[in-house]
This record gives sequence, C-alpha cells and structure tokens, in this order.
Amino acid sequence: MCCYICLEIQVLKLFACRLKQITMTGTIKKIISEIIRKECERYRLIEWKLLSSVEEETDVLCSLLPQPPDDAWEDREKFRQWRRRLLNLFYSRMDYAGFIRKQKDMEPFLRYLFFMRKRIVDRLWQDNISPTIDADLAVPPHTLAYKLSKMISKDENLLLFCACDSIKSPWDLEDRCEAACNKRYPLPLRGVFHYLEKEDEELWSVIYLLVKKMAEYIVSGHLFNQQYKEETIADVWSDASLLLHDKTVAGLLPVFETATHFRHYISRICINKCYEAERRNTARKEILSLDDPAVMSDVIFQPTDISYLFEEGMNRGNPLWGVDIQNEYEVKCAFLTILWDRCEPWYSRLVCGMENKVEALQLYYIEKKTYREIAVIVAPELSGDEIRKMEVKLRQDVSRVRKILKERFLEMLLKEGKGDLNGYM
Repeated sequence: MCCYICLEIQVLKLFACRLKQITMTGTIKKIISEIIRKECERYRLIEWKLLSSVEEETDVLCSLLPQPPDDAWEDREKFRQWRRRLLNLFYSRMDYAGFIRKQKDMEPFLRYLFFMRKRIVDRLWQDNISPTIDADLAVPPHTLAYKLSKMISKDENLLLFCACDSIKSPWDLEDRCEAACNKRYPLPLRGVFHYLEKEDEELWSVIYLLVKKMAEYIVSGHLFNQQYKEETIADVWSDASLLLHDKTVAGLLPVFETATHFRHYISRICINKCYEAERRNTARKEILSLDDPAVMSDVIFQPTDISYLFEEGMNRGNPLWGVDIQNEYEVKCAFLTILWDRCEPWYSRLVCGMENKVEALQLYYIEKKTYREIAVIVAPELSGDEIRKMEVKLRQDVSRVRKILKERFLEMLLKEGKGDLNGYM
C-alpha cells in the first residue's frame, strides 16, 4: 500500500512537471511571437518582404532557441540578454545586409532612411543647448544648423552603402545613421556654404527667409515712404536673394569667420538694394535724420554702383572700417546699420546705459508708435496725469538720446574710420 502511494506521488510530480513545461513553452512562444511582431511593426519587415509570417518564424525560433533561464522573467538583465540572443538569431536568418544591397537604389527605402535620419536630427536639435549658427542665420522656428536636406541625406547614403556588408540588423542601421548624424550636426558655417554652393534648395529656403526678414527690418528702419513700403520690401527680398545666390554659387563671396559676419554681409546687400529699389519707386527719397525728429532729410544718391562699400569692412569684422566720412550717405548707412542691425560690439558701446531710451526711439521711428502708445507699453500700470507726464518724459528722452547717439557714433567713427566729420549728420 505504501509503495503504491509513493508511486502515485511520483506520477503526479512527473505530470505536474510536464504540465509546467507545456505551460512554459506556450508562454515562451507567446513572448517570442510578440517580440517578432513588434520588430515587424517598427522596422516594416513584412512590408519589405523580409518576413512572410510571424507565426511560422515563431515556430522556427522556438525550435532553435535554447530555453531561457528559470529566473529570466524576474531578472531584467537576464531577460534582456535572452531577448538579444533571440533577435540575433532572428536577423541572422534574414540576411539584412543583402537586403540593403538590393534596396539601396529603391526610392521607398531611401525615403525610409531619410525620415529615420530626420527623427535623429530633430532629436539632436531639441536636446542641443550650445550656441549654433541659428542665432544669426535662422528665422524661428526654422533651423539651419540642424537642417537635414535630401542632398545631405544622399551624401550620407553614399557613405552608408560603402559599408553595408557589416550591417546585420535594423539596429546596426540605426546606430550607423545616428553616429553619422552626431558627427555632422550641428552644421558649421563652412558645411552650410558647401551645400549652398551646390545649390541645395532646402538650405537656400532658410537663407531666403532670413533675407526676407532683414529686408522688412531694413526697409522699416530706414523709414521709406509708406506708399512704396510693401513694394520696396518685395523688390529688396527678390533682388538681394538673387544677388546672394549668384555670388555664392559662383564662389565670389569673401571668407566669413563667423555666422555674424555673414549676416552683416547680407545686411549690406539689403541696404544697397533698398536704395536701388527706392530710386525706381519715387523721385523723392527719404531717410532717417539724426538732427530733425520730424522731417526726413533728402539723400544725395551716388551715381555709381555702391554694392562694394561694406564688403571688405564686414569681411574684416568691422562695419566702420573703410567708411568714407566725407560721404554723408556712407556715414548714415554705417550708423543705421549698427543701430538697427545691432552689430556687436559697436551697438553695445553706442547704447550703453540708455538701452530703454533707445528702445523708445526705435518704437517711435520704426514702429510708428505715438508717445502715448509708447508710455502704455513702458508703464502699463499708469493712467491719467501719470501717462501724460510719461509722454513728456519720453519725448525729452528721445530728443536727448538722438544727440548722445550722434556724439558717440562720431567718436567711434573718428577712432575707427578716417578723415574729418565736420558738417555731417
């Protein structure tokens, strides 16, 4: 009787063990199936015809892959190692390198690579906290430093496909693309010029937006006749963009040490195109006078092409260098450039200690605000008599700051320019 009971216990243990194995095998099969299914969704394996059936592949992998350790489900690291072995086995049966060789000229796969890189570059842009050329050359929310164009992606494809035999899985492909993007981005100024000279339309589109913004700012800053303002902005944007494009592609640009120098160069082009456009629009020309707050002075326009005026100075990093102080037009242009384009360090020296007053001056002349409107902007909490007092103060501040700006600029120009300024400005 005792022996019979012992035998029955052993049978029950064997049955329980077998049942556990069956249950575990079913669980593992479900886990493998889910892992393979997610890989297919993430890397479009069925769409690329790398896999025909998740279920069939799961059965094959179950027969080839050793059972995971008993504690693999409780130990995250052991489960990760087992999953890695599973996927290595899965992709080794797929010949992923051969797939890339076959697909490297196919438009759907090239588009897939482009958007993979775009996700990587966008993430790099979001995570970046260091200064880039965007501070000077991109109009928010656009970027030049982290712009992935189709031309750049094509160059990356050439490098990638040279070593495609070593790419064994989509992970390897992602790692290669991420390493390449980390190496290339953020784009330096010389990298941008490389693609601008090759007429990369997507990078040029960012530059054209910058030219448009600067054209609007410069035309407003010079206070052109409002009757022709919109037409002048359109002309300046078009003409400056075309000139900049042609000089860049032809390799005629000077060498710029920083993005700031390139921005100043674009500003020079826009200023010159402003006067060319205005001469076409009206016989009488108006420009901001430093002496008269109400009346615009006539500009004596030069009969010759003046597009060369500031190129050498900006290439040297100094907008005052080479300004002919016997030429009223050049002197005023240099002053307005520093004031409206905020060229450093000259702008800081010019407005030091009176930044708020200069802001009021700009609101009055550029934004066409009345002194009452400026008072509300500066001190929105005031009302009644306090607003009127603020208006009087702002009028006095603007009058004084014009005089101080003139004196400071003349002193700067005497030190860094050449000649005698008597009678000007």
